[in-house]
Amino acid sequence: MYVEIRTTTSNSSGSNYIYQGLTVLIESLAVIKAKLLVKSLVPQYPIDIQWLTDQVLHKPSIIHECDMDKGCSAVIVDKPHYAKIHIGVNNQHPKHKQRFGIVHEIAHIYCEHKGNISFIDEEEDPVLRREADSFATEVLMPTYYVLSLSPTNDNPLKLAWALYSRFKVSYEAACRRILELGIYQGLFAMFNRREYFCMHRSPGFSFNNEQLKKYLDVMTPQMEHGEKWAQEVKMHGSSYILYIQRFNTGNYLAFLVAAERNRTHFYNFVLKCIAGIR
Repeated sequence: MYVEIRTTTSNSSGSNYIYQGLTVLIESLAVIKAKLLVKSLVPQYPIDIQWLTDQVLHKPSIIHECDMDKGCSAVIVDKPHYAKIHIGVNNQHPKHKQRFGIVHEIAHIYCEHKGNISFIDEEEDPVLRREADSFATEVLMPTYYVLSLSPTNDNPLKLAWALYSRFKVSYEAACRRILELGIYQGLFAMFNRREYFCMHRSPGFSFNNEQLKKYLDVMTPQMEHGEKWAQEVKMHGSSYILYIQRFNTGNYLAFLVAAERNRTHFYNFVLKCIAGIR
């Protein structure tokens, strides 16, 4: 039986709880509100951001591309006498970041956040920022839809592409979602020959970053643009599968995941999750 555990605390996006050997996400209030909103609106995906704004804020809106500080993706400006809500997005940011920024700002309004709410990431209350990020993630990539894509995309690279193309989010956001929901236990890295852009891991997943970089340094120079590889890696008596993709830009995406996961058992778990949250 699928067990869903929820909490009304709003000081984080959620945490993992082990129940009968399964990792269960304890959800924040912001995520619960986002799920209820999606259930009530039944939007088409990828979600139309302007339509979402009109529905949530109960007023027509207009989106402007503007010059902004690089730390700011979006602002929402409204006054009682305005016929429309004005949404400003950073014209230097990619579309997926603009979309996320708008829903992040909607979250502050919808969740009735009080306190230090800044349009600049570094100046914002970190608790409120996490809450708004969690809300935006759930609205843009709902748990139910993400899990429903898992059985037909049987490795993390395929699933990341499916989320990226289906929901119009960044690759980084798609990869984080995969690990956050426990679809795979492991880590991912995005990098090129000169630097690592980001590296994120599942809670409790331990693998030496420098060891991983050594594997990647050996394997990636041999890869052609557009190529994908998968290879088993053994370390400290444990087996992992390393998935690597080289994009046409020359950048790389790598996933390192636990090899011992029983996929049949996991698919049954996914189907139970879908039945429980639909």
